[in-house]
Amino acid sequence: MADEHVAPGSIAVLSGHGLEKSAVWKHRRYGNQVLWNGAVGDDGRLLGLAADDVPEPPPDVVLCDSVRRFKGLERPVIVLLEVPRDDPERLDRLLYIGISRARQHLVVIAPTAIVRRLG
Repeated sequence: MADEHVAPGSIAVLSGHGLEKSAVWKHRRYGNQVLWNGAVGDDGRLLGLAADDVPEPPPDVVLCDSVRRFKGLERPVIVLLEVPRDDPERLDRLLYIGISRARQHLVVIAPTAIVRRLG
């Protein structure tokens, strides 16, 4: 991210799973980057906070959320991953929501068959 001159706060990592099932959320530290979400606990479950009570993210963290919870929001850079393959209709809906959140750059980490659906 430093190589690309993208501020961590400009990036959102979106999982096709809820964060309680996300391997990416469970790991949360990748090199010197930390994934953050003030609305969920360490176990990935929602804390039940009202929107106004969710703390502002620190400037040096990358937001991590589920595709569904991020619906209607945007970030300059979106990393989309952990999209489920078992239900084609759900997959298409999650892909549409996920890819439409990126304002400038989109990274999709998925099997080739799923990436081909985007073409």
